[in-house]
Amino acid sequence: MNILARRASLPAIVLLSATALLSATLGACDLAMSGFHEEARDTWSKSYPLNANGRLEIINTNGTINVSASSSSQVEVHAERVARAGTPQAAKELLEKSQIKEDVSSDTVHLESKSPGFGFHGSVNVAYTVRVPTGASVHLQDTNGRIIVDGLKHETRLQTTNGQIEGKHLDGEVKATTTNGGVELQMNAVSKDIEVQTTNGQVSLEIPKSATAQIAARVTNGHIAVNDLSVQADDDNTRRHYNARVNGGGGPRIQVETTNGGISIAGR
Repeated sequence: MNILARRASLPAIVLLSATALLSATLGACDLAMSGFHEEARDTWSKSYPLNANGRLEIINTNGTINVSASSSSQVEVHAERVARAGTPQAAKELLEKSQIKEDVSSDTVHLESKSPGFGFHGSVNVAYTVRVPTGASVHLQDTNGRIIVDGLKHETRLQTTNGQIEGKHLDGEVKATTTNGGVELQMNAVSKDIEVQTTNGQVSLEIPKSATAQIAARVTNGHIAVNDLSVQADDDNTRRHYNARVNGGGGPRIQVETTNGGISIAGR
C-alpha cells in the first residue's frame, strides 16, 4: 500500500470556505423553490435504432441520467418528468410547455431537456433511464443531477455540475468531470485512457489488478491512496502528486485530479 499524503493542514480553511459556499448556494436554491408545492407528472418513452458504433447524447438540467448497456440494437429511453410550481394549473402548464428535443439519425441519438423561459415560475425535473447498445459511445451532460452508467465498453464521457458520477463494469475510454460531487468508477478493463476530474468531491477508482497502465494523480486539499496494485512509483512523488507505472506501465494513461477531496485508486 502506498499512501502519498495524510490530510493537509492548511486546507481546513479552504475546505470550510468551499463547504460554506456550496451550502449557501444550495440554501438559496431551497429558499427559491420553497413556494413550489404543487406538481404535475408524466412519462415519455421512445426507442431508436442505432448503428453498432453509433452515439447517444443526453443533455439534462435537473434530474438523474441512468444509462446501462444491452444486447439490443435499439436505444430505449424512458423519462419521468415532474414540474413543480405554485399552483396546480401553473405546474400543468409548465409541464405542457416543457420538451425533450430529439435530433436523431442512424448514427446519433441526441436528446435535450428543454424548459420554457422566464414567463414560467417553477422547475422541471427529468429522470432518464436508458438502455443502449454495448458498442455505442455515450456522452452525458447534466447540471443538477446524478449520472449513473453500467456496462459501457466504448467511449464514455460524463459531465455534471452538481451531482455524483457512478460507473460500473466499464471498459474503453472514460472521461468523468464534476464540480460539486464525487466520482466512483469500477473498470472491468483498462484498454483506453481514463480521465477523472472534480473540484469538490472524492474520487474512487477500481481497476483490475492485472491492468497495465500509467497513473498520474493530483490533489490540492486531501490525500492520495493506491492499494492492492503492483506499482513502480516515481521517486519525486509528494502528498499532492503521484506518478506510477502499474505492472510495468506502458499501457493507457489514468489521470485523476481533484481540488477538495481524496483520491483512491485500488486493484480488484
